[in-house]
Amino acid sequence: MNKGNLKARAANAILKEARTIYVSALEVKQVQIENHNQKIKELKSEIRELEEQKNELHLSVYNWSRPPKNAVKKLHKIKSML
Repeated sequence: MNKGNLKARAANAILKEARTIYVSALEVKQVQIENHNQKIKELKSEIRELEEQKNELHLSVYNWSRPPKNAVKKLHKIKSML
């Protein structure tokens, strides 16, 4: 394997380094995927909680013809977060 002034030992070293970089990149990608999946779970949970808060505000005993200002602000805040 002596094509283009590259000895077999040097070619094998380059190939081994390339494989190591490739495997390392795959591991990093897997960790990133796991982190993103965890973040998605957390956001879904947060969305579920905000939806429940929004529904509680809508179903509360407020007279919605004249709701308290803090209820309206809270409802708007929840909607914007969603």
